[in-house]
Amino acid sequence: MLNTRLNILVALPCEAKPINQLLSLKRLQPDGDLPLYVGQDATLVLAGHGIEATATGVRVLHQRNSNKDACWLNIGIAGHAKLPVGRGMIASQVLGPGDGQSWNMIVPEHLNCPAGIVQTVLQPASDYPNQAAYEMEAAGFVAAALEFSPIAKIHVLKLISDNPDNPNRGISAKMVRTLIQAQSGLIRQLINRILREDVEPPSS
Repeated sequence: MLNTRLNILVALPCEAKPINQLLSLKRLQPDGDLPLYVGQDATLVLAGHGIEATATGVRVLHQRNSNKDACWLNIGIAGHAKLPVGRGMIASQVLGPGDGQSWNMIVPEHLNCPAGIVQTVLQPASDYPNQAAYEMEAAGFVAAALEFSPIAKIHVLKLISDNPDNPNRGISAKMVRTLIQAQSGLIRQLINRILREDVEPPSS
């Protein structure tokens, strides 16, 4: 049985590989239905894209990690109307598709990136009508993680992969790996902040 302080969920192999390298995570053998990677402080699941796959990935992580007080982090790509490609954004609010649910997130302090709205959609977005990051996992991630943990332990980080000047048809696995590698400092900063605040919650 695993025992780590952080559960990380990604959708794509090209997202998993640079994070595994950054955090020195190793493939768990033998694996189960979904690929799992584990290190000293974190376990990562490669869940596949979409709300249902994401929710399944969350439940697999909860089942396999014996630390039931672990924090949760979703890292992935998103499109945005204004932010440049490569910029990181931490979710201050996550919106479900259509008229779905919404969640106000607790944003860790002093991060080197903006906070903003993450809008989950059912199909890849080709336009971005609101000042939100558009992606396909966060709502499923938050809804499922809330079955096991309070909102303060759940976080969503998106890296901008497309915008009006750089349409999503230009996204490739190599590009996504490069985006994540370029933001390795931010990812490590966020993880350190999450784990530190979990031990010493910020004063209200």
